Formats: sequence, C-alpha cells, structure tokens
Amino acid sequence: MILVSHMIVGAAIGSRIHNLWLLFFISIALHYAFDALPHWEYHLRFQGSNPPKKKLIAFAAKIIIDLLTGVILVFFLAKNSPDRSFMLLAALFSLLPDGLTFLYIALKKVFGYDDKILKKLFHFHHTVHISKNKNSPVWGTAIELLIIIFSLFVLLR
Repeated sequence: MILVSHMIVGAAIGSRIHNLWLLFFISIALHYAFDALPHWEYHLRFQGSNPPKKKLIAFAAKIIIDLLTGVILVFFLAKNSPDRSFMLLAALFSLLPDGLTFLYIALKKVFGYDDKILKKLFHFHHTVHISKNKNSPVWGTAIELLIIIFSLFVLLR
C-alpha cells in the first residue's frame, strides 16, 4: 500500500486504542496484513542493477509527496481530537515496516552493510507482501480505497 493509506489506517487505530504496546503491535500487524492484500503501490522499473538517476529522482519524489500528504492529512484529522497523540503515534508505527525496508536497502546499497536483523525483517516483509503477478491494478486500487474509506469512517465517528 502507499504510505498515506498506512498512515490513515494507523490514525484510525490510534483513535480507538490507547495502550501504547497494543497500538504498536496492531499498527505493525495491520501493515503486514494489508500488504498481503492486492493494493496499489509504486514500482521502480529499470533494467540492470543501477537505475538511471532520473528514475530514482522521480521515484523518490512520489514517495516524498505520498509521505507529506499522509502527514498533512493525519495532522488535519487529529487536529481537534482528544486522541491526537495516539493517532499520530499509530500513524508513525504503521510506517515502520516500510521504513525498516528502506533502511535495510539504503544501508546495503550505500554503505555495503548487511544488517542481519533488518535483513530478516526485509525478507519477512517481502514474503508477506502480495506478489506483483497477483496484484491487479483494478482490484488493488479498489481494495485500498475501501480500506481508506473504512478507516476514515472509524476516524470520523
């Protein structure tokens, strides 16, 4: 799923759960559960092991826009809520699997460092994630939109 979707789900969880440990585990568990469903996401398509700089910049721009959109939306949704702190924390927790994946790839590609724990988390995330050949753009987008709509329903109740 794209980042904004994970963040909205996290905010919805935070609006209902106020135990930090439970919030942490449920946010991460739902991240993995929703990544196992068909969904829309970004793909970095290129030939060979080193993508052209232009494609990397465009890919990074999409992710930054997605992240900023999620941050703005969650702050807006949490603005007047008494659950604001929990909503913001859960939105952050819901990004941890993708953040740790990014950290693993960055450490490995940039510094040649292959952390064992991050590698295990990366492989788990990759294993849980729906395979590209089973991820229909139509079904993926529809399912992700339904998850967002349900999360917004939970948030706005």
